[in-house]
Amino acid sequence: MLKDKKLNIATLLICFILTINILNITTYAQSDTENIQLYSSRLHMDYGNRGYINGYSSAGYIYIKNLDYDKKVTVHFKYNDTDWKDVPASYYKTLPNGYEIWKFETPYTNKVKYQYCGDNYCKFAIKYEVNGNTYWDNNNGRDYYLSQSKHSIELSKCKIGESQFYKNSRQLWFYIKDMGNNKNIKLRVTNDNWATYKDYDCNYVTSYPNGVEEWYINLWKNDIDTTPSPSSQYVLYYTVNGMTYWDNNFGENYSF
Repeated sequence: MLKDKKLNIATLLICFILTINILNITTYAQSDTENIQLYSSRLHMDYGNRGYINGYSSAGYIYIKNLDYDKKVTVHFKYNDTDWKDVPASYYKTLPNGYEIWKFETPYTNKVKYQYCGDNYCKFAIKYEVNGNTYWDNNNGRDYYLSQSKHSIELSKCKIGESQFYKNSRQLWFYIKDMGNNKNIKLRVTNDNWATYKDYDCNYVTSYPNGVEEWYINLWKNDIDTTPSPSSQYVLYYTVNGMTYWDNNFGENYSF
């Protein structure tokens, strides 16, 4: 009987220690989004003839708190079932609120696991080293996941962005973070350096499992002048829940 009691006590102690360790791991895995946060990212697929995939890479922007001039930002990533690797991010610009935007691009890989079926992906987390401290944005311990078949766009800090203007078809495609059903998304265009401007409604395309929606606008059908000119610019804005979010190319506006 005494032996059984000792075994039970030992078992309880082991369970208690394991519980503490698990709690510690969970706490450690939380992202420090006050100091570093993914802004947006995209998976770039390189398609060849008949939809054949030649390779792919990923790229994105990072939003960081400027804690010191001497700092290092690294993207810890892996493709498919390959080993984890590191790629450095680089400074892009400083925002009016003092935070900085950094950008990154993971190397192109032609080691494609799937051609027509399955899922090629890039999984990553972001590390910020400054003043002897290390901060992570690892999507609260889940890592970020860009997927060929599920969602190739990730919006974190960004609410509207990753826009692409297709000159030949005169279409503008972009993405928003879904934050409510009652929303209004518009394109604002000027052809006289903002002496005047006009707003145009944009169109919903589809939704993705990670809460991102794809939208577009046909500039040709809206009779929008897309002739390249220093005085012709555009921005996008997104109104939802009484708030308005802008994609103005980090304050530089977009040009056709």
